[in-house]
Amino acid sequence: IKIRIIKSALFLLFLLAGLALIVSCQKDRPKGGLSFTSNGDGTCSVSGFGLWEQDELIVPSESPNGDRVTAVGNYAFRGASLKKIVLPDSIESVGISAFDRCRDLEEITLPDSITYIGYDAFHECSALKEIRIPSKVTELPYNLFYGCRTLKRVIIPSSVTEIGDFAFYGCTSLTQVAEEGNDDGETL
Repeated sequence: IKIRIIKSALFLLFLLAGLALIVSCQKDRPKGGLSFTSNGDGTCSVSGFGLWEQDELIVPSESPNGDRVTAVGNYAFRGASLKKIVLPDSIESVGISAFDRCRDLEEITLPDSITYIGYDAFHECSALKEIRIPSKVTELPYNLFYGCRTLKRVIIPSSVTEIGDFAFYGCTSLTQVAEEGNDDGETL
């Protein structure tokens, strides 16, 4: 009986220690921030980490180490609770699932320097209402706006020659697709 009591007490002690560690980790979780991965050639990609407390993010054109920020990494801001994101003119590519499941994202500024956008980049950005595709992009990959149910208007440049499967699947509010320079666009 004494051994059972000791085992039960030890189990309870380990359980309480584990719970204390979990609570401590929750309290010390990093606040949202940026992470820069150098390419070794004076350029880098940017990603986000932690829990975002602010609604708006302005990505800098240069990392703290002086590298030029030219890419948004794969899965960079996946699930972030940001409402507005502004990307600098130095960005040339947006990675796979970069903003996937950013369900609070209402507005994003994509500079004309962007030539590539990865698949699933805006997958389930369910608060996004309007977006302008940069003029150097030639392809809208599959699942690009999959599940963006409040997306109403998309401005697409004439440079786009290919639209992938399911690029606009589930975009139930989409009523206007306009070519760059033609604000009237086609009403669907």
